[in-house]
Parts: sequence; C-alpha cells; structure tokens
Amino acid sequence: MLVERIKVGVIPAGSMGLALAQLASERGHSVTAYFHHPEPLEEFKRTYRSKRLKGKRFAEDIRGTGNIREAIEDMDVVFVVPPSAKFEEVFETAEPFFEDGQDVGIGSKGLIRGTNSTISQYILGRRPKMVDHLVVMSGPTLAREMVAHKETGIVFASYNERQVIKNKYPQVIIHESTVLTRKLTIGSSGSSATDIYKLPIRVQIDIHHSSAA
Repeated sequence: MLVERIKVGVIPAGSMGLALAQLASERGHSVTAYFHHPEPLEEFKRTYRSKRLKGKRFAEDIRGTGNIREAIEDMDVVFVVPPSAKFEEVFETAEPFFEDGQDVGIGSKGLIRGTNSTISQYILGRRPKMVDHLVVMSGPTLAREMVAHKETGIVFASYNERQVIKNKYPQVIIHESTVLTRKLTIGSSGSSATDIYKLPIRVQIDIHHSSAA
C-alpha cells in the first residue's frame, strides 16, 4: 500500500530526532531536521553523518536546517524530541511557529521540572487547541536500534483515536510489513506519572524490520 507523502519536521536533530527523520525519509516523506548548533549541522550537510549515531549515514534527502521555523511552518507532522530537561526551552522557542491543526508528536520522557506536570499537560496548558493533534510516543525504543532496523516497539498515546488507531502516526515512520502486533488500551491504568499512562487511548506496536521494504 502506498503511503501519502507528507512533510515532516523534527526538533531537534539529536539521536532520537535523527532516527525518526531517517525512518520518515525511508517511508518516502519529505523531512526537515532542526539542528540547534551550527557545527553538527555543517557536519550533517557535508557527510550526512552525526556524532549522535556514529557509523550511520543518513538519507541525503533529509534537509538539515539551523532555523527552527523551517522545521515547523507548513509541516504536516512535527516531532518534538529534546531531552526532558530542555523541553521547556525548546518548546517555547518553537511555539510561535506551530500552526492550528498541525499534528505534533512528542518523544521526550519525564516531567516538567518544578511543576511535576507531564509534558503533554505542559503543552496543552499553553496551547489547548493542540489536544486533538497531539501524540506522545514511548519505547522500549532506542535510536540506534531503530536506524539499524532491529526489533523494537513503540507505544503511541493520544486523546484522539484518529492519531493512533487509524494509523496517522504509525504510518509516518513504520512500514506496513514491519507491524507484528497491535495492543490497544482505552482508559487510564495504574498511577504512573508518565504521559503514556495518563492519556486515554494507547496503541502498542511491536516492530520487526527484517521484512521492511
């Protein structure tokens, strides 16, 4: 089945950001990755490599940029994946450029310092209209395993079933032939402080890359 080609932004181009950028590019999407520092950006433009994931040569059609605006404006999906300690700083820099109706995927783990809010709570406190367009992703997933096409798993959680059940997010980075199982959970479970267990709709997808095209 052909996948609709969409525009994907990644903020920032750390190890997980570059892994998501690579997978989205392999799926045929147009990808722009934001680099916070000029030196890694220049290295990436010159060699399509990064010290974040040594030994990996990334797709040449991934566009690197030092302008965060270029990784957000006019994008269909934006993945925001900084370390949780830097999340507020990165999001506040990016926030003016997000557009109403734009889908946003969050891959950062942990809580907002000083408030104990989850990252999705922090975002929706600033931009309530994102509620139907926000997805939180979690592992067990390592960036190096993803780009090496090893077995792994991703959990997608959202307030909106369209994003996870109807494959809005999984189809961006996962080839159809890699999906082994889907485990759908609706409703809260446990008392975990993580976003994954606070959001009402979750789909776990176990992935085997050996048969990916």
